[in-house]
Amino acid sequence: MGLALFDFDGTITSCDTGALFHRKIFGWRRVGFSALSAAIRAVHCADRRQAMKEFFFSDFWRGVPRKTFAWLGEAFVEDVERCVRPGALRRLAWHRERGDHVAVVSASVREWLAPWCVLHGVDTLLATEMADVGGILTGRLAGKNCRGAEKVRRIRNCFGDSLPSPLFAYGDSDGDTEMLALAPELQRFFKPFRERDSSV
Repeated sequence: MGLALFDFDGTITSCDTGALFHRKIFGWRRVGFSALSAAIRAVHCADRRQAMKEFFFSDFWRGVPRKTFAWLGEAFVEDVERCVRPGALRRLAWHRERGDHVAVVSASVREWLAPWCVLHGVDTLLATEMADVGGILTGRLAGKNCRGAEKVRRIRNCFGDSLPSPLFAYGDSDGDTEMLALAPELQRFFKPFRERDSSV
């Protein structure tokens, strides 16, 4: 049994599910204003990307029960389905038929990814996690944003330092570089599933 590691946004999907999720609930104008505000507030932060995410999430989710957030994630699964790349679904099915362990490793948040992963038989989801106190979201992240080197840390924490073989990896951005490097060159795929020029 091998291991297949998939980034989600831009790899399995053709859209940014985080942006889509927030725009569906709060509208384009409010989301755009919050994103701009978060970017300005995070300018001088050591980890700018994580700070931006926390400022943005705090605007919308601080004080919200996790159960409410999870329910909204469940209700979002059809929206995710509409922006999934057909080639990605075929590749997921191919790995399942081989008996490979399929893992989604994403900087997006667990609550809006998990329902889709369950629907499509994904074995493991490693994603950015929201922090809460007593079931109430704080707006901050629980740990680090699941991107770059953090993806590799999560993968090794889940599967061990000696990763299963054969190992396949699929990604589409510089946030996937370290994860892609885990796989042999012929089994790592950058920006796959574009139907006109699919590399797999």
